[in-house]
Amino acid sequence: MPLLALSLLIEDPQAVSTALLGFSWGDASLIAFLAYPATLLGIAIWSWLLAQHSAAVVVLFTLLIPIPGFASGYLVLGETITPIEIAGAVLVIAGLMVTLLRSRVTRLV
Repeated sequence: MPLLALSLLIEDPQAVSTALLGFSWGDASLIAFLAYPATLLGIAIWSWLLAQHSAAVVVLFTLLIPIPGFASGYLVLGETITPIEIAGAVLVIAGLMVTLLRSRVTRLV
């Protein structure tokens, strides 16, 4: 509700009411899915990874979060992936690989 009030203050009230009229049960179920089962699964995986590995290694994988986000937007919603997004994903993955390999080599020495 606070965000709705802020939106009414900042945006055009007509645009806000139009957006609310387009809200469906499908939208509500998607929000409920993201709020509960998907979040609980993410927390369970995160906790399991922290039990298996150090936090310094696990936290690096949070850099990957945007990649499945825009990939699922492409697969589910038909959004286009721009070359800059692909380049960004490649850079993130390369940076993650370099960091993990460097930490592995440091541990061996």
